[in-house]
Amino acid sequence: MSQTQPNIPAPQPDTSAPLTSLEDLVGFNDDLGLHLTEWSDGAAKMELDLVPRLLNRSGIVHGGLLMTILDATCGFTGVWRPEGEPKCRALSLSISTNFIGQTKAGRVTCLATRTGGGRRIFF
Repeated sequence: MSQTQPNIPAPQPDTSAPLTSLEDLVGFNDDLGLHLTEWSDGAAKMELDLVPRLLNRSGIVHGGLLMTILDATCGFTGVWRPEGEPKCRALSLSISTNFIGQTKAGRVTCLATRTGGGRRIFF
Protein backbone atom coordinates (compact mmCIF):
# COMPACT_ATOMS: atom_id res chain seq x y z
CA MET A 1 0.00 0.00 0.00
CA SER A 2 1.47 3.36 -0.94
CA GLN A 3 1.05 6.53 1.00
CA THR A 4 0.27 9.78 -0.74
CA GLN A 5 2.27 12.78 0.33
CA PRO A 6 0.24 15.94 0.89
CA ASN A 7 0.71 18.60 -1.78
CA ILE A 8 2.50 21.26 0.26
CA PRO A 9 3.37 24.40 -1.70
CA ALA A 10 6.95 25.64 -1.57
CA PRO A 11 7.49 28.76 0.53
CA GLN A 12 7.36 31.93 -1.53
CA PRO A 13 9.53 35.00 -0.97
CA ASP A 14 7.85 38.02 0.57
CA THR A 15 7.59 40.44 -2.35
CA SER A 16 5.34 42.84 -0.44
CA ALA A 17 8.17 44.02 1.79
CA PRO A 18 9.85 47.18 0.51
CA LEU A 19 13.39 46.78 -0.75
CA THR A 20 15.81 48.64 1.43
CA SER A 21 18.67 48.59 -1.05
CA LEU A 22 19.30 47.06 -4.43
CA GLU A 23 22.97 47.90 -4.10
CA ASP A 24 23.39 45.27 -1.38
CA LEU A 25 23.32 42.04 -3.36
CA VAL A 26 21.75 39.02 -1.73
CA GLY A 27 21.33 35.32 -2.43
CA PHE A 28 23.06 33.74 -5.40
CA ASN A 29 24.73 36.95 -6.63
CA ASP A 30 26.16 37.59 -3.17
CA ASP A 31 27.32 33.96 -2.87
CA LEU A 32 29.23 34.37 -6.14
CA GLY A 33 30.87 37.59 -4.98
CA LEU A 34 29.34 39.98 -7.53
CA HIS A 35 29.72 43.70 -6.81
CA LEU A 36 27.62 46.49 -8.28
CA THR A 37 30.30 49.15 -8.77
CA GLU A 38 28.45 51.74 -10.89
CA TRP A 39 24.74 52.37 -11.33
CA SER A 40 22.79 55.16 -12.98
CA ASP A 41 19.66 55.58 -15.08
CA GLY A 42 20.03 53.08 -17.93
CA ALA A 43 23.53 51.89 -17.07
CA ALA A 44 25.22 49.49 -14.67
CA LYS A 45 28.62 48.00 -14.02
CA MET A 46 29.29 44.82 -12.05
CA GLU A 47 32.59 43.22 -11.19
CA LEU A 48 33.74 39.89 -9.88
CA ASP A 49 37.16 38.71 -8.78
CA LEU A 50 37.77 35.19 -10.06
CA VAL A 51 38.63 32.53 -7.51
CA PRO A 52 39.27 28.82 -8.16
CA ARG A 53 35.74 27.74 -7.13
CA LEU A 54 34.30 29.82 -10.01
CA LEU A 55 36.28 28.00 -12.70
CA ASN A 56 35.13 24.97 -14.64
CA ARG A 57 36.98 21.64 -14.82
CA SER A 58 39.17 23.04 -17.62
CA GLY A 59 40.39 25.78 -15.28
CA ILE A 60 38.62 28.64 -17.11
CA VAL A 61 35.74 30.81 -15.99
CA HIS A 62 32.47 28.90 -16.08
CA GLY A 63 30.09 30.03 -18.84
CA GLY A 64 27.18 29.99 -16.41
CA LEU A 65 29.02 32.51 -14.27
CA LEU A 66 29.46 34.80 -17.26
CA MET A 67 25.76 34.53 -18.06
CA THR A 68 24.91 35.28 -14.44
CA ILE A 69 26.93 38.50 -14.30
CA LEU A 70 25.53 39.50 -17.70
CA ASP A 71 21.96 38.83 -16.58
CA ALA A 72 22.37 40.66 -13.27
CA THR A 73 24.07 43.70 -14.79
CA CYS A 74 21.50 44.03 -17.57
CA GLY A 75 18.71 43.80 -15.00
CA PHE A 76 20.11 46.74 -13.05
CA THR A 77 19.95 48.96 -16.16
CA GLY A 78 16.18 49.03 -15.99
CA VAL A 79 15.50 49.40 -12.28
CA TRP A 80 17.45 52.50 -11.25
CA ARG A 81 15.31 55.04 -9.40
CA PRO A 82 16.22 58.38 -7.82
CA GLU A 83 16.65 58.45 -4.04
CA GLY A 84 13.30 58.41 -2.27
CA GLU A 85 11.33 56.77 -5.09
CA PRO A 86 9.99 53.24 -4.65
CA LYS A 87 12.43 50.50 -5.60
CA CYS A 88 11.76 48.46 -8.72
CA ARG A 89 12.44 44.83 -9.57
CA ALA A 90 13.15 43.06 -12.86
CA LEU A 91 13.39 39.54 -14.21
CA SER A 92 14.77 38.17 -17.45
CA LEU A 93 12.44 37.09 -20.23
CA SER A 94 15.16 35.77 -22.54
CA ILE A 95 18.94 35.73 -22.70
CA SER A 96 21.48 34.11 -25.01
CA THR A 97 25.08 34.64 -26.02
CA ASN A 98 27.98 33.26 -28.00
CA PHE A 99 31.30 32.98 -26.21
CA ILE A 100 34.33 34.21 -28.15
CA GLY A 101 37.04 34.11 -25.49
CA GLN A 102 38.02 32.77 -22.09
CA THR A 103 39.86 33.76 -18.97
CA LYS A 104 41.38 31.97 -15.99
CA ALA A 105 42.15 34.70 -13.49
CA GLY A 106 41.70 38.31 -12.61
CA ARG A 107 38.57 40.42 -12.51
CA VAL A 108 35.53 40.02 -14.74
CA THR A 109 33.81 43.33 -15.49
CA CYS A 110 30.41 43.66 -17.12
CA LEU A 111 29.16 47.00 -18.44
CA ALA A 112 25.54 47.19 -19.55
CA THR A 113 23.47 49.95 -21.13
CA ARG A 114 19.71 49.92 -21.56
CA THR A 115 19.09 50.64 -25.23
CA GLY A 116 15.32 50.70 -25.41
CA GLY A 117 12.06 49.27 -24.31
CA GLY A 118 8.78 50.46 -23.01
CA ARG A 119 6.88 50.82 -19.78
CA ARG A 120 7.26 47.19 -18.69
CA ILE A 121 9.92 45.53 -20.85
CA PHE A 122 13.40 46.88 -21.53
CA PHE A 123 16.52 45.71 -23.30
